[in-house]
Amino acid sequence: MDPMNSAIKDIKNPMDLSGKNVIVTGGNRGIGFGISTAFAQRGARVAILCRNVEEGRRAAAGLVSEGYKVTAVKCDISSGESVRQAVEVVWKDFGRVDVLVNNAGISLKKAFLELDDDLKEFTGIVDVNLIGTVRITLACAKRMAQAGGGCIINITSVGGFLSSAAEFQPMSGYQASKAALNHLTKVLAVELGRHNIRVNGVAPGPTHSALDDMMDEKMRNSAGGKMCTRRFGEGIEVGAMCAFLASAEAAQIDGSIIAVDGGLLVKA
Repeated sequence: MDPMNSAIKDIKNPMDLSGKNVIVTGGNRGIGFGISTAFAQRGARVAILCRNVEEGRRAAAGLVSEGYKVTAVKCDISSGESVRQAVEVVWKDFGRVDVLVNNAGISLKKAFLELDDDLKEFTGIVDVNLIGTVRITLACAKRMAQAGGGCIINITSVGGFLSSAAEFQPMSGYQASKAALNHLTKVLAVELGRHNIRVNGVAPGPTHSALDDMMDEKMRNSAGGKMCTRRFGEGIEVGAMCAFLASAEAAQIDGSIIAVDGGLLVKA
């Protein structure tokens, strides 16, 4: 197997991830399942980490029935002990992990002035989306560094760049956490580069997922109309970008936040 992040010699087998081991947090549904599917279809072995392990096992079983190598492991990234146990299980099963995709996240649609005074709602979102990502990234990056390198992909959001949507869809905790994750991605790319670990981010725009339920029909139509492609994205499209970033073809891409948003940011 070629060393992680070495320069490619040709592109005869583009985005070939055969033999790679991948963790996808929140990989059991929505965008996360699209990411899990993309990696599995490109030949990788995938571990879906999620809080609802039964749902994760059903998602994994569907891909296994198609001939792909997928498993599910219980993990709540808001708990340090849960992260430690899950990472231990995956490394024991896989032997190593080449790619970590930090997709797990939560949100809350609520006006800022309506937040609870003790900020439990706001800090709860930050604890999952930002601190939770840090928890599992640290656990995996330590092992990746010892193994000679790896690739980390953070799923952020165009909400980390845009503030205009807050007028119609107030999610201050979510947007703040994703903005912080965008910058953390760049900082980690600098710091972990010496360990042969690349760190990039993918910022989805409006994409069909559980977050659809937080938008009324008028808002969904408005969001789609603001995109150059004039449609919501699909989870597998975000997965395709993640698979590319983890592939040998992307070995020279590091510290980037790539929007998969149908051109939303261009028109914002």
